Amino acid sequence: MGRSRGAILVCAILMLMLVGVLPTTVADEAGGIAISEDSISISPSPLTEGGTAQISVVLQNTVNQLADDVSVEFHKNQYLAGSASAVFSVDIDANDIETVGMDWTNLPFGENRIFIRVSYGGDNVLIQKEFDVEGLPNLRVATLSVPEESSEGDVVSIAIEVENSGHADAASSHIELTFAGISNMIPVPALTTGSTVWLNQTDLAPIAGDYEVEVEVNADSGDGVIETTDADNREVVTLHVVSDPDYHHGIGVQISASSGLAGPWTLSGAVIRDGGSGASSLNMTIRLFNGIDLVTLPLSFTDNQPSATWGHIIQAANLPDTTPGDVVVEVAIDPDQEVLQSNTFNDAQQVILTIFAEPNVVVSPSASVFPIEVGNGESVTFTVTLQNVGMVEVSGTLTATFDGNQIDSRLIHIPPVSSATQGTLTASFDALVQGVDDHSIQFTATWQAAAGSYDRLTNDNQATGTVSLTSDLQLRFIQESENWEPGLPLYNDFDYVYTIEVIADRGIGSERIACVESSRGVVHDEVTLTFTEQGQRQTLRCQILPGGVGTLELSLVTEGSTAPTFTQTWQVQLRDSEQNMIAGLNTPLAIALMTVGLLGAISALVAAVILTRRGQADAERETYDICPACEGEIEDDEDICPYCEFDLTGGRSSFHDCDECGATIPDMMEHCAYCGFEQDVSSRFERRDRKHDPTQVVEEVVEDEESGDDEIVRGFENFDSTISGLGIGSDDWEDEWDENLEKAESHFEGIDADQEAEQAREKAISETQEDFVSSTHLSSHLDEMEGHDLDSFLGDVSKRTHLTDEDVELTASDAKYRAQLYEMTGEDGVMPGDEVDAESLPDHSIVGNELASISSDFTVPSEPDTDVAIESEPAEQGATEASEAGDVGEAAAEDEEAAAKSAQSDPKTSKGEGKRRGVRRRKSNDS
Repeated sequence: MGRSRGAILVCAILMLMLVGVLPTTVADEAGGIAISEDSISISPSPLTEGGTAQISVVLQNTVNQLADDVSVEFHKNQYLAGSASAVFSVDIDANDIETVGMDWTNLPFGENRIFIRVSYGGDNVLIQKEFDVEGLPNLRVATLSVPEESSEGDVVSIAIEVENSGHADAASSHIELTFAGISNMIPVPALTTGSTVWLNQTDLAPIAGDYEVEVEVNADSGDGVIETTDADNREVVTLHVVSDPDYHHGIGVQISASSGLAGPWTLSGAVIRDGGSGASSLNMTIRLFNGIDLVTLPLSFTDNQPSATWGHIIQAANLPDTTPGDVVVEVAIDPDQEVLQSNTFNDAQQVILTIFAEPNVVVSPSASVFPIEVGNGESVTFTVTLQNVGMVEVSGTLTATFDGNQIDSRLIHIPPVSSATQGTLTASFDALVQGVDDHSIQFTATWQAAAGSYDRLTNDNQATGTVSLTSDLQLRFIQESENWEPGLPLYNDFDYVYTIEVIADRGIGSERIACVESSRGVVHDEVTLTFTEQGQRQTLRCQILPGGVGTLELSLVTEGSTAPTFTQTWQVQLRDSEQNMIAGLNTPLAIALMTVGLLGAISALVAAVILTRRGQADAERETYDICPACEGEIEDDEDICPYCEFDLTGGRSSFHDCDECGATIPDMMEHCAYCGFEQDVSSRFERRDRKHDPTQVVEEVVEDEESGDDEIVRGFENFDSTISGLGIGSDDWEDEWDENLEKAESHFEGIDADQEAEQAREKAISETQEDFVSSTHLSSHLDEMEGHDLDSFLGDVSKRTHLTDEDVELTASDAKYRAQLYEMTGEDGVMPGDEVDAESLPDHSIVGNELASISSDFTVPSEPDTDVAIESEPAEQGATEASEAGDVGEAAAEDEEAAAKSAQSDPKTSKGEGKRRGVRRRKSNDS
């Protein structure tokens, strides 16, 4: 049997080679891939016409290695190289099989053949297999006979021929006949292959018009006839039913409007005549819905032209009202019904003309920004939203500025609200942020309508936004660059310049750096450095004044936290002269010197507290303690200041309103007696230079009180730390205190002797210098101007009014002067004897009026309780006293200068012995 099969294959191959169908190499195997006709399977069974066959083939790899990219080709009914119906490439493992398949759809009736060609390793093999496909019936409408035209009400005959064009007999079925919208089922008998049957149907023609006659075979769902195809089961023809003509608006009235707010509008359309014959004409009227005719157009029809086209333009001026809104326009065919028609319900059609209000472009007030914070050189995007509040498109220019500079300008068209975007449009602008300091930068976008466009309002055309410029500056102090000018070491109370280089490791910007002495909390200097590029170096220079001997802890603090606090410690020492002086003394002596200095400081502090202590009496007599012109101390009841000859009596009689509560108080009072508010006394009097100093005439010797044996002298809290700065501990000198105290006293006595000699020398030099008396600017100008002395202001002595005890009652009241003021100003004031509602007035409302229930007492407690009297003496006597006061003033000035010189030469005076008490210290009655 193997020889027979081989012979058959050889013969088949030779025959195929002769006709040129197969390649020269054909075998059961192709490169070790075995295939045979038995390996081909076809399903399902049986196969029917028009159905689908599933064809698969099994390939076997007969060699002990992987076969990759094995080509498998499928050919339907005949093999033609390069025209395969399907091609596959598969990989088959060693000694394994692989199945490859395809679907053959829409199978033809009868005998069919499938060819499979396998190619691998340069070898090819071709096998084939035959199979049969059973036939099916195919019912179709062979003929549909319907008259082309019929009249209304006529009988319409419909003839239908049904044919079975398939390859199998068809069982009985039905056809569906639809005419003028009415459907009927008509039975069809069984039909053998190739046979036909005629079915006839009659019906009445409807009203004039075109109607479809539709026939569909095998239409009943219960027929169950399986066909080869149902694509030819349906047939449709048109029946034209004629009667009286009908005029109608074809596809309807078309309207188009210009881009303006109110037209013009173009109306167009076509009127079609259905039915009828010959030539005919009619009128068509365009009118408003309220009955106002706009225009009437004549239309004509013929058999060759059964339609008439028309067009008309409506201007806004043609409308009686152009208020924004909709206008209804009606286009009516033969409105007067002059032409006979079969249907008049389709003669009129309405259209809408819209008159739009003027659009308004609204720009969103706030432009969105992203990101909201940027650094120098970074980009920021602003987005602006524009809304067209209108029904027509608008156009205009959107101009954007950033940081005051224009960055873009765009021509923009915004669609109307009726568009898909609902009239909304967004525009984005990119800007580059530049700067070195943190601040906000403003963006502005402004809309301007184009010429010929619309924008009803102009107060909503701008959008603004801000972006924050944040500096990412990061600084670093370069320790190696530290330097002190003029150089190290550091000495106490000596000015230095500390320098260090600062580098910008990242970012740019400005930073304020403080040089702080951490131990004392003292800010020595603050410097601002500006870095314009990354990596730039700047030199920080700080003025430093060391405030004590010991450790100086210097910290560099950045205000913006751009760098961590940089801290270094330095040692501060005494200057060479001070070190030599201390070096000449042994350690116990230095301790004694410090102790004596501390005792002196404590004594001075106690004396200052005692001397400046104020009691109740001092507070009550505050008005008269200080001269308001030169701030000299007033101890008794002087009427003339002993220092500058200021008239204290006149100063005490002048008043002003309190700056805080409005009460009337003397000008010389520094604190309001009613509310305690401090007054600026010096601003109410002319400033004078002191010419005399009575305290220098008689020296007051203040003897130091001897301290008791049991008195404990305390130092200040930081005494140990201060002493340690000199390298001495507090425990080192306690046992040697008494031993070194005498040495310290002898040392300072020598210093005092040197100071006395120096002061004596300075006194001799000062005695040779000329006396110098200072004067104010006002007094200088008065001396230069004639007629501005006291007598010139008072006038002739004989013409002055003299007050004697017989003429006037001497009181503290200023009633007489106020009466004169009231007479000049016309003011209605209160005078002595007038009735006043005292209960409604505060105690401080009026000073100087004689009221029984209200009074203000400015009497000094240490003085006798007497009324303040205003004494007026004859002009001659006043002039004489003024002259004498001048002489006394000159003498006092000379004494004052002599006392000052004496104080310079006398060491005891320079140290406070015999020195005048401080300002505001008044002599008490018991001292």
